[in-house]
Amino acid sequence: MVREETGRLVGVHAGPAAIGEVSAAVAHGIRNPLASIRASAQVAADAVDDRSRQDTYLRAIIDEVDRLGRWLTSLLDSVRPFRLELGPVDLNGVLRDLLGKRRRVLTGEIRLCD
Repeated sequence: MVREETGRLVGVHAGPAAIGEVSAAVAHGIRNPLASIRASAQVAADAVDDRSRQDTYLRAIIDEVDRLGRWLTSLLDSVRPFRLELGPVDLNGVLRDLLGKRRRVLTGEIRLCD
């Protein structure tokens, strides 16, 4: 979803590099103010004596800022280039490992979660 929205903002014909640049700019432009807002809310929350209602709202601000920070991290992760490394694989070893795990499941040594 994040990748599609970023692609829409950049344009239909934009490549991954352009999307990455836009994502980095968006993240930078939002992350710094979010850090300031979060710090201010934490200071205000710590200064509150018995105002539980005010504390509740300040905590909500902190939670939302944290959520937006996670969203930005997801945005950057979705456009970060990766390097595919191909190489030889020991298929016999992979199959032995897989069959060994299957045997352990069938004999009850390993339980699968639903």
